[in-house]
Amino acid sequence: MAAMPGSLDSPRLKFDHGAMHLTMLRSMVADYLASNPYRISTSPDASPGEHILWLEVLEAPSPEISLTLGDCLHDFRSALDHLMWQLVIATGGQPTANTQFPIFWSPLLFSSRAGKMTRPLKDQAALKFIETQQPFATTLDRVDPLWYLHELSNRDKHQLLQVIALYIDNFPFGPYWMMPNDRLRIDYGPFMFGRQVLAHIPFDMVARSADMSVEPHMTLVLEDARMHRDILKRLDTIKGRVQGVLTDARHFF
Repeated sequence: MAAMPGSLDSPRLKFDHGAMHLTMLRSMVADYLASNPYRISTSPDASPGEHILWLEVLEAPSPEISLTLGDCLHDFRSALDHLMWQLVIATGGQPTANTQFPIFWSPLLFSSRAGKMTRPLKDQAALKFIETQQPFATTLDRVDPLWYLHELSNRDKHQLLQVIALYIDNFPFGPYWMMPNDRLRIDYGPFMFGRQVLAHIPFDMVARSADMSVEPHMTLVLEDARMHRDILKRLDTIKGRVQGVLTDARHFF
């Protein structure tokens, strides 16, 4: 059934479709991590006074994980664009080919570039609403989940998002800021296909390598892990942020 003009039906459908893809992605990631795609080994004499732990990634994540991630991002971004389209209609305007939900981390960029996206929106309260939802208005700027959504969805339009790296989410010895020995050094990743050093563990912590049973909790990250650590946690924050925008927009319909 077609959505009524000026309604939240199509934005919600897009959002729900993105949430469905997120559920699928969560299952795919869990299956991959449960397949034991990595191996941990030790070199007890590799360095004086410490064990060396190695992590070897044996099997890279399936490209289907990257494709499903892209589908999820596209749906969440489309939900915001559908909202903008319907908001224009609900306030008496006529959308154009340039109508879309603007996302800017800088008020200067918003002032100079958002005009063509929001021009058909004549209602001042609706315009103010769009402005208050911007990353710069939340003071989060480039760490706002909407900005991550903007960056990742734009990248996905032109290239496959490479979900190829494992990352240590939690290490058995505890959080890195509470480590019991200053000489314990851990590499949290990202770990690409192949063998890399995982940790240096002093003998005074664990005397024999045979006594070590290390099963770190692993997550999947993008190839560029600097900004986008755990993909599922990142998508959860994006989902929550988009849902919040849709919820806040209800009083216009």
